[in-house]
Amino acid sequence: MLNVEISEKRVTFTGTDTKSITYSFTNIPFITATSQTNNVNVWVESVTTTGCTIRTSAAVNGVIHVQIIGKK
Repeated sequence: MLNVEISEKRVTFTGTDTKSITYSFTNIPFITATSQTNNVNVWVESVTTTGCTIRTSAAVNGVIHVQIIGKK
């Protein structure tokens, strides 16, 4: 059996380049974030066991898809 925790979030950005999200993981997880909007970079900052900040290279109107995977 795998000892992993997995979560997926859709984060809506409305004319902004920063959003904070919350979750609850046993250990600090690995996070991947991608944008539905073309020509924008997405990255993750300040990752903890309870949340992180999603940032984009420009203000975005659209959805950022976030996958969160951690060890139990």
